[in-house]
Amino acid sequence: MRQTKKIKKQTYASIRKRPWNKYVTGTGGIIETKVWREFVFDQFIKNKSWSGIENFAKQNGVYTPDELRKIIKDHSPIKSFGDANMELARIIYEVKIKNPKKSFWAICVDNMDKLCVLVKQDPYKVSKGENWFKLQKEKNNQLKRSHFSKHYTDMIKIFDNRYKRVMEKQKVFLTWYAQNKDSKDFLHFLYKTLKYLKSQNKKLK
Repeated sequence: MRQTKKIKKQTYASIRKRPWNKYVTGTGGIIETKVWREFVFDQFIKNKSWSGIENFAKQNGVYTPDELRKIIKDHSPIKSFGDANMELARIIYEVKIKNPKKSFWAICVDNMDKLCVLVKQDPYKVSKGENWFKLQKEKNNQLKRSHFSKHYTDMIKIFDNRYKRVMEKQKVFLTWYAQNKDSKDFLHFLYKTLKYLKSQNKKLK
């Protein structure tokens, strides 16, 4: 076994040193050998990295980042869930890991604003209960219940449905999570979105 590996390494080394025209001359030459085919395959695999995606895309007729994003979206393994629902599940899942005894309800209440954004709901138009409304009313006498289109209990039901739908395919989620748990891009997007929404809402203090 060791002898075979040694021979292959020596052959690879000799291949690299030879000019290209030495490979293709004559029938039954090195280009038709098993070692040559393995060498070519190995070199091809080495080039299949993220850094080579741009050239690979252009070679296959995809010339802009927008075109590539559309293709990825259209054929994504998580297309049926959507990346926003995966992020919603991620927020809840990470809290459960840190605090297994914390209830789903409490997790949603503590992360209400972020979870609302992920389901396309302005969190500043969600009522967080009667006591909360009374406190806000003391700060702004012009505040009305009609300013809030949703109640927080309704939002928790929506979060629950989205979370359960993702977790029905737990293996898909866990694979996605392993690849994305260190990424902060979506969190930065959430914070910027919340900052913008807050700047547009002057009713709440």
